[in-house]
Amino acid sequence: MRKVMRSQSGELGQENLRELVVEEAKGMMIRRRIEIRELDYII
Repeated sequence: MRKVMRSQSGELGQENLRELVVEEAKGMMIRRRIEIRELDYII
């Protein structure tokens, strides 16, 4: 309950930013994995 209140007050933007950063990090990791696979194919 307290967490919901805190989110409504002003940390909502921060939490959204954190989620965006996490999503971006996941995307970069996936991209890196694809690059590694491509390198494996080339070798």
